Parts: sequence; C-alpha cells; structure tokens
Amino acid sequence: MRGDYTELIDMWSAGCIYAELLGMREGVDPKDRGPLFRGTACFPLSPHGNGQELAVPAAGAHRHAKDDQLEMIFDVIGTPTEAEVDMVDDVEAKKYLLSFASRKGEGFNKRIPQADSNDCDVLRQLVCFHPEKRPSAEQLLDHEIFADVRERHREVKASCVATLPFLEEAEISKPRLKEHIVQEMRKYRPATDTSTARGAGVGPSLLTRGRTATSSKRSSASRGSLPPI
Repeated sequence: MRGDYTELIDMWSAGCIYAELLGMREGVDPKDRGPLFRGTACFPLSPHGNGQELAVPAAGAHRHAKDDQLEMIFDVIGTPTEAEVDMVDDVEAKKYLLSFASRKGEGFNKRIPQADSNDCDVLRQLVCFHPEKRPSAEQLLDHEIFADVRERHREVKASCVATLPFLEEAEISKPRLKEHIVQEMRKYRPATDTSTARGAGVGPSLLTRGRTATSSKRSSASRGSLPPI
C-alpha cells in the first residue's frame, strides 16, 4: 500500500517470523504452529469469490471475506487511525482500509499465549501498522530481549546499500530474471545445485558456467543430503 520500500517494511516481516518462532517453543503442539496472520486473500490481488464466507460488517462498512489478510491483521493489532490511513499513497488502498469495521484488536497475548512480556513488546513494536513507528534493525538490537545473546564485537555494519543492478532494467523477462537470481546465488555458493536452478527455469548454458562441485557432491545433492543453496 506504500510506493516506497524501506527497511521498516522488512521489520514487519521480522516480527511475523519472530511470532512463528515463538510457536516452536517446547510444549507448543506442532498442530498449533503456523503463520501469525493466516489470511488467504489480500488487497488488491484476491477479491473474495461467491463461495467465501463473509465477515459481518459494521453499519456502512463493506463486506470482506473472513480470511481476508487485513481482517486477520486488524483482529490482532486493531484498525489504523484516520491519520495512519491518510499516510497511505494509493487512493483505492485508502478506501479499502476505511471499509473495515473499526476494532481495537485482541493483542498478541491471546494469539500467542506462550509469549512473555518482552516477546509481546517486540511484536508490538515490529507488527505496527505505521512503518515509521517500527524500530530499525539496529534499534531493535538494543531491546533487552537480546541482552544475553548479543555479541557486539561481531557486528559489522555494511559500508553501502546492497543493490541488484538488473532490477533497474526497463523490461526483463521471467526467464532472464531467474538467470540473474541464480547468478547472485553463485556469488555466495558457486556450486549451485543443478536441480534447484532448473526448477527455477534456468537453461543449461547458465548451469554449466562456473561449476566447481565435484561429481560426488552433485550425486549427494541430488539425493537430498546436501542443501541446494
């Protein structure tokens, strides 16, 4: 819903991943593990079909599928304020946000009962509708939850922002994009597994360039004993 992509968008993702990790703690039934927000429809890509169950709307509100991604999110963190909606760039997205029944949100304790106060504080900071209210990665590391595991002497700050030059191409085909991605992978592991690359639709000419894996490694990888990347 925002045209600019920043680190703060990634911090939301980090919060959702952290919530999933909390679901892997000892004592949690594996059947209860899963995404924090289990929606299957998302604006503007998947409008609800005729067979989907719809949420009961408030007076004047539009009807949404009960598994709408934003319904799931707002059930936990509450609906955004008018000021937060105003910051959204896309006019249609604003209309869509305003169509949801206003609610406070049940919070993270009910959804993740195994989370302690520090866990919930991290989630509240990261899974926050307003991106500018989320901490940066550097700021989050100062949270007390990391006090016993942080090793400051091993932290290295990047000298520049990582870039992918091919993303600046005016037009790029899907096969060519896949080739670029495999080339990026090879910077970190030259012996990218053949089956993985071919699964991405990459042709033999790219697969044969720069291969350094031995035949035994290729054999092991094909049996699944080695990770593909």
